[in-house]
Amino acid sequence: MDSNEFDERKIDELIWGDLESEIMEAKFSLYVASQITELAKDFAANLFVGFLDFIHYKYGLVPKLSNNEKTVFDKKDGGFGNHSSWVKFMFVVDKIHDKPYFFRQSVGKNGDECITCVLMDTFSLFECSMILNKTRLEDESKFSFTEISKEFHVRGKGLSKILSYFKNLNHTGWAHAHTLVLRPIKLAGYLSQLDDELDSLISYPSQALRKDEWEEETIEFMAKSMPTLMSFNEEEIPKLLKENSIEIPNVRFELDPMN
Repeated sequence: MDSNEFDERKIDELIWGDLESEIMEAKFSLYVASQITELAKDFAANLFVGFLDFIHYKYGLVPKLSNNEKTVFDKKDGGFGNHSSWVKFMFVVDKIHDKPYFFRQSVGKNGDECITCVLMDTFSLFECSMILNKTRLEDESKFSFTEISKEFHVRGKGLSKILSYFKNLNHTGWAHAHTLVLRPIKLAGYLSQLDDELDSLISYPSQALRKDEWEEETIEFMAKSMPTLMSFNEEEIPKLLKENSIEIPNVRFELDPMN
């Protein structure tokens, strides 16, 4: 395929196929709807993970697998050899759509490891960063979810784990060992359509509020500080990071995991 033809639309088609028409627009009976939705969320997430592993494989990196995954990989004879059928080879990664972030590891021929951390929860990313910029806590205590919860009105379900991740980023060796990438917007869009509780993948808080601010302000003020939905445009994110003075220390941060 000519490189000029390999545009964003064709990449989307390659990764997601007919997911939108076959699943997102499908009509199901109510008694099976919840089961189908769970399967669809897993399928959408694993399409992305499978493609991420496939891209690494094409660069000479073999996925670092658990015992169960390796058994599947061996049975499929490597699976990725035929790039036209890569989609048939996908690992079922445990409920990654419910995780604030997850890691994927690959190993090169020389034993060199490539580690990618995929950040899923944009709401908790922004809330955590805003809180760290605003907190009166110092040193280790500012990374304690218990202490932060006493000071701030916490809304992001993933804040505890994101706090721990940000704490670890202060260790340069640990941070330099991997690349942090943001979840694909297409995946975030699919998952939020399938489950409105996953709007944390496409939203951010307008500000972080201390407990006393939350309790004392009016209903009107509280309404304004509720989650603000972002448009499905990744170009918004650098702007939002800059506007909120958010820095992600010591790690290479990529907005597009496919670049």
